[in-house]
Amino acid sequence: QARLQKELAVASVIQMHSLPRKNPTIAGLSIAGACVSATEIGGDYYDYLEFGNGKLGVLVGDVSGKGTSAALYMSKLQGIVRALNHLHESPVQFLATVNDLLFGTIEKNSFITLTYALFDVQQRRVRMSRAGHNATLYCRNEAHAFLAPPGVGLGLAPRAHFERNVQEIEIPLQSCEVLVFYTDGVSDARNVNGEEYGEDRLAEIVTAHQGLDAKALCQRIMDDVKTFIGYAKQHDDMTVLVAKME
Repeated sequence: QARLQKELAVASVIQMHSLPRKNPTIAGLSIAGACVSATEIGGDYYDYLEFGNGKLGVLVGDVSGKGTSAALYMSKLQGIVRALNHLHESPVQFLATVNDLLFGTIEKNSFITLTYALFDVQQRRVRMSRAGHNATLYCRNEAHAFLAPPGVGLGLAPRAHFERNVQEIEIPLQSCEVLVFYTDGVSDARNVNGEEYGEDRLAEIVTAHQGLDAKALCQRIMDDVKTFIGYAKQHDDMTVLVAKME
């Protein structure tokens, strides 16, 4: 048992080092992410793909299940994403190709949800597709919306079915607008009374602190969720990624 705990501790360090060590520095875009696992190793995932010329790919995903199997699939996903970054110009094609490489290679009762957003700071826009993942919170001044283009989870269906059910949206971006990507460990977090944190509470905290930069806002969200949970046990991994136009 002591050896197992030691191996899990090592695996935890390796997994955390596989996530971004620092946030990208791109003129005109403030961006920051954070991930807190519920156990030593987890299945949440976020990453950045830097393409130069003001273009940045942002990915946030969640592997079904928990523990070792979820962590291994997360590592597999990361390797595939890094190998396919040349396909970044089309979010739909990017996700479809990732699905090609996952379908039939993971257990039938497992799947991965993923949102891929391609920011173009020079054109002041973001193009986004979603493979069954949580909606993305979009805040503009005092208004907000949850962006959820159609999509199915990765690894569940062959390419033809996957492409028919995945769509891409394009959002023009103005100064101070905020996009918040997150996993269901955030929205589904529960306190000791069994109450869910929920998307409405997430929207409230973001709109109330929209003046903060991405790093400070990301930390504020995480702190608010932890305060809400209180003494209750964290049952799922929690990931938040904030992008804000400057």
